[in-house]
Amino acid sequence: HGYYLANLFVLVKILFLINSSLQLFFLNTLLTKNSVLYGLEVIDNIRRGEYVIGTRIFPLSVYCDFNIVKIGQPTLYTVQCLLPMNVFNEKIFTMIWFWLVFLTIINFNSLLLTIIRSSFSQFNYAYVANYLNLYSKTERFKRQVLVKRFIFNYLSADGVLVLRLISENISDLLTSEVVNELWNEYKKLSGLSTKNREKYLANQRLKTVQFATAVQSAQGEGAVVPTRDIYNRYVSK
Repeated sequence: HGYYLANLFVLVKILFLINSSLQLFFLNTLLTKNSVLYGLEVIDNIRRGEYVIGTRIFPLSVYCDFNIVKIGQPTLYTVQCLLPMNVFNEKIFTMIWFWLVFLTIINFNSLLLTIIRSSFSQFNYAYVANYLNLYSKTERFKRQVLVKRFIFNYLSADGVLVLRLISENISDLLTSEVVNELWNEYKKLSGLSTKNREKYLANQRLKTVQFATAVQSAQGEGAVVPTRDIYNRYVSK
């Protein structure tokens, strides 16, 4: 679809950034009223030796009112109550504040990197070309025009995004194998006429359906058959 998945990926990154930023904003508003950034205020107080345990949000002591009935008459008492758990609550929320700052920075950097990769095509070209050069360095200069068509027209931004996700979440080895298979597939398609190309694509779709059916049958029978063996069996037909 060209840029469909890439645009959705950018949208998800934007939502991640908005989510962490809003949580940080609301937490900062809850913890302090006089400072823009609560964590910087804490660090500055520790540096100056003025850090005080117990704040407006997490006080260590409060006044408690309660009644005691004596001789049929309720008597109101006001005493000072200690809240030792607020010492831990304050530390926990302070750590959460710094964690949200870290997440916001990571989300911003990830969004910026994703936008740069999507906006500048030379990054996609260099990324895929490096994998192709692992298999056939001798064709590096001969196939430059065909490689550009393969990356920008065949894979497009969506295809390169999927390759990056495979590389980041699985391995570079698998990514290189996928790139090589797609490259061989593209070279076959580029050498066919429009009519023969449609027949070839229809045949490949049929093999894909047969492959998926074979995998489901093997899993239903409880047989342990590597999917690569099943795939090679149908591709070689």
